[in-house]
Formats: sequence, structure tokens, C-alpha cells
Amino acid sequence: MLIGWRKVFEANEYGKIDRIIWYDQESVIVTGQGRRVRALRYADGLEVWQLAATSTTNSNQDWNSKYCQVIKNLFDPGTIHILSNDLLWSVSSYGEMLWSITLPTKSTLKNLFLLSTSQHVIVGSIDSNINQLQITYYSKQNGVQSFSSSMPWSFNFDDSRNKCTTTNNLILCSNNNELSIITIPTTMNDTNIITNNIKIPNTIEQIRVLYESNTHSILSIKMINFETKIYQFNKKESTIEWEFHELNIQIKSNGFYSIITEKNLVGQQILEASSNEQKLNFYVSNINEQTLSNTRSYSILLPENMGEIEYIAYSIVKHTQLVTLRMQDASLLVIKLADNGDVFQDRASP
Repeated sequence: MLIGWRKVFEANEYGKIDRIIWYDQESVIVTGQGRRVRALRYADGLEVWQLAATSTTNSNQDWNSKYCQVIKNLFDPGTIHILSNDLLWSVSSYGEMLWSITLPTKSTLKNLFLLSTSQHVIVGSIDSNINQLQITYYSKQNGVQSFSSSMPWSFNFDDSRNKCTTTNNLILCSNNNELSIITIPTTMNDTNIITNNIKIPNTIEQIRVLYESNTHSILSIKMINFETKIYQFNKKESTIEWEFHELNIQIKSNGFYSIITEKNLVGQQILEASSNEQKLNFYVSNINEQTLSNTRSYSILLPENMGEIEYIAYSIVKHTQLVTLRMQDASLLVIKLADNGDVFQDRASP
């Protein structure tokens, strides 16, 4: 029997999950708007290590005004970069704080976007005073600033925060029924920022990265009419640019989704999750030639009502399908799915 586990985090903002990254032995979990990082053991959920960021902001600051972005360096998967307002820090998957720097502060400057390359960590900051996006490159090794550039920027802070996301060296922003794709240069020798646009049939409500590697990404675009479109981005060879196309996949707009691609799998799999009182439902499908096939359904009855799903990540660790959920009651729930559609779960003490 395959056994999962449950752990209860802080019920306050410090327990809110920003990102979960699975490795072979442990999961690295960033919480509290990028202020806390901990690793939980794959086998039983035991906490292995924990790091806390050095505070650089007022502890009484409104949580709603804080902003965080967490990325795994796709060229160095054991390194995680965290942007939390004016704090930029990097940690390793084995619990070492690699470096931490305080970014320059200015009342009109907001740090919002985080990207990475094999050599640099890139921060995109909005200067509302001059309507520009400032792009600053820091050394991946030690956080030392290397160079910076800027470009005109038409989105205000709130729209940039709520309507934009990043993947690889792309910033993606929605504006009514249009998706702007901004390609950020990755080297000092290239200052050419490229912008492309995709027209969407209806007004965009939400964009979300479902999967990313350093060669391709998958993006969901949810519209206000409750339809969702899926786009795949593929890196062009020997260039910083990406090509993209829509996948002919129909999914529900009210579910939580995550996509995985693993070496031991053929193609990609997409997971849909939903909660209904004490019951969790999962549907796992293969993405095959732009269609969904071989759908398996799973359901599990929880011992108590844990509320709605707040975060989900779907991974394969040691050939085992793992669904990691942060529930409304602050529970971190890990469920292991069997290949035949059965679900096995047990609970560890908090």
C-alpha cells in the first residue's frame, strides 16, 4: 500500500504556500510571501530543515501590499530564487542560504517579476513615476548586480501584479482579450526586448503557468465566459525567442490544474482537482496529439472538512504520482495516486 501524509502549517499568512518544488527525497516549500523555506521528507512529511529570510520590511505592513515570486532555476534545478518585495535571496535544495540581498528602494518602484538564466537572476521592477519596466540582472552565484535596462510599460502596479505572470525569459500579461508576450534578453550582449500578442475570443480573467522547463511551457488562459484555452510554448533553437500554439484541449474553468512531464512517462499528463466538503476528486489524463485520453478518476473521503483547495502541485517522485494540496484549514495534504485509479492515504501528525 502507498501511504501519504498530512501536515498542518501556521493558520496565519506565514503558512500560506507560495510554491512547492519536489526533489527525489524531499519537497521544498516556500511560504509566508517568500519569508520562510522548509523541506519535508518524501517518505513521511518530517521536516528536514527550515530557513527564514532576514526581515527588511515593516512587520506591521499590510499583507495585501506584499508581493512574492518563487522560481526554480531551470538551468540549475537545485537552486531556488525568491523575490519578496525588496528582498532577493537564493537557497539550495539541501538547505543552504546561498545569498541574500536587499534591492534598492524607491517609493515609485515596485519589484514584481522574477526570471532566471544559467548565469543570472533577473528582476523586473515597475517605476510608476516614468511608466517604465526596469530589468536588472544579478549574478546567480552571489547576487551581485551585473547590468540593467528598461522599456516602456503601460500596465499599472495592480494590473501588473494581478494580470501578469512569468515563465523562463517571458513576461505574460493580459489586457482585455489580448495576451502580451514580452521576451526578455538573457545576456549583456542583447538588449532587444521582443513583444508579441495573442488575440483571445473573450476577456481574459486569469493566466497561469501549468508546466515549464527550459525548452517549453504550458499556459492556461481562463476567460470570463468560463472557457479555458491551453497554449504550449516551445523554445526556438539557438535563440531567446519562443513559438507557441493552442492545444485542442477542453477543460473546466472551475477546477485546479497541474501538468507534469517526466522521463518515465510518454508525453504529458494533466491533473484536475476539486473539493466538495470532505471529498476530493481527481482526474488524470494524457495529453496526446492535442487531445485528452486515458482519463483516470480518483476520489478520497477526508476525515474532516478541510475547506477549499488553495494550492495544488502534481509531481512524480520515484515513479509515484503525488498530489500536494494546501487546504483552507492550513493543512498540507500529500496524496499518492496508484496507476490503476485507486487512492491510498494516511495522515501523519502535525
